[in-house]
Amino acid sequence: MSGWFKKLAATVAAFFRKHWKSLAGMGVYQIISWIYDNPLWMSVELAWKENGVIALMLGAMLINFGVLLYFRQKKVSWLCLDTGVDYIRESWLGRKLLGTSANGSVLENVIAFFLLSFFQDSFITTAYLRHGRSDGLKFQDIAVFFASSVVSISYWAIRNGLIVEVLFRPLLGL
Repeated sequence: MSGWFKKLAATVAAFFRKHWKSLAGMGVYQIISWIYDNPLWMSVELAWKENGVIALMLGAMLINFGVLLYFRQKKVSWLCLDTGVDYIRESWLGRKLLGTSANGSVLENVIAFFLLSFFQDSFITTAYLRHGRSDGLKFQDIAVFFASSVVSISYWAIRNGLIVEVLFRPLLGL
């Protein structure tokens, strides 16, 4: 067990040393996204109800599309998620558990699409499903982005709507 733990610790440390800039950038992106998706969204919904939610939905779409356009010509991996999965796949543990396919199977991609759409956003989903490609946007990328936007924004509107209307509004007597 001790040897296994040392290998795992060395793999994680090597990943952080190699990708610390991307990890820091993704950390800032995640903090800003969390603020938008949670306290900001719920506060706006409490104050302006449906009109606030519509504005936030449009805002989320514009923000994610803006980030997508910003990264479309970058010749870098867009996020650490794809880099992390590839790094794990290439490691001794990944080869044993996941195989070596860099692009994932269709089932893996469908599962990733829904999980990332629910728990992240359409930019992250699109970036991950590009599997590290650094070329411009293809039709498939735009289709994934818009489909993920519908799923993601619908999820957050329903989730936050339930939290605000069932929990906060009665608690605050609004």
